[in-house]
Amino acid sequence: MNLNIKFTTAFQKKYFRERYVLDHLKSYNNNTEVDWNDLTKLFLIEFVEYLLDEVSQNSARTYCAHIKAILNKYSEAINLPCQDFADILTLKKVGVINTYLTLDEIQLLINYKPENEIEHTIRNQFLLSCLTGMRYSDVIHLNSTNIVNSEIIYFAQKTKNVVHTISCPVTEQLINEEMNFKYAQKTFNKVIKQICEKAGINSEVKIVRAGKVETGAKYKFISSHDARRSFATTNYEITLDIVLVCSLMGHKDIKTTQTYICRYQNNTKEVKSTYGKLHLAV
Repeated sequence: MNLNIKFTTAFQKKYFRERYVLDHLKSYNNNTEVDWNDLTKLFLIEFVEYLLDEVSQNSARTYCAHIKAILNKYSEAINLPCQDFADILTLKKVGVINTYLTLDEIQLLINYKPENEIEHTIRNQFLLSCLTGMRYSDVIHLNSTNIVNSEIIYFAQKTKNVVHTISCPVTEQLINEEMNFKYAQKTFNKVIKQICEKAGINSEVKIVRAGKVETGAKYKFISSHDARRSFATTNYEITLDIVLVCSLMGHKDIKTTQTYICRYQNNTKEVKSTYGKLHLAV
């Protein structure tokens, strides 16, 4: 039996928020929408290799799992060109240590004087994400109407939810400048690295990505995703309230928020000290 349904339609019916997976498929397929007949064994193998060059292994693992779920669902209804897709699209989860900016480093970015319009726009957008926890896709739509009673209220493009997050004089100034031009991620990441280097964000760090340990100056590893990690980590360190951070970031559950927090404070000494005050009744 064959169904008259395109792969992209089937995918969006189940994963309507994960359009970016289809975007990667289209980009790999010479900017052409992928359909069932395109998903040959060679195509899938080379697409996985492409993904591993474009995103982290854990992100690629998630994207492939989504594709695998759709192929599995329609495997009996559609004559798929590759029957062993499950093996190809099953990737291992690897350990990750990401980086983030501290409040002092965020202040260095605030103090930095951009040298041109591109730097000005990207610096502002990155800072807004660091200070509000917003996704890039939401930051570029901000304007003064989003500032309501000292907080920022916006409609999240990805989740289609209304989110309330914190504001401050710096964020209000950045929003009012309306630097909303959208740059390609490759350009954004290249420029934000350059800005961080010029701003003096160069402490030695160790990260783990794609299962490999790398060390170097922090600015070399900064990308657009680290802005939200910076928000999650700094706010968790300040409040120790993961439920609050989850709400401010517009997440549905704290499991998602946990993946953004790069450093957890170790309070075992305080716990031991408190318990040490207990004593047995004589």
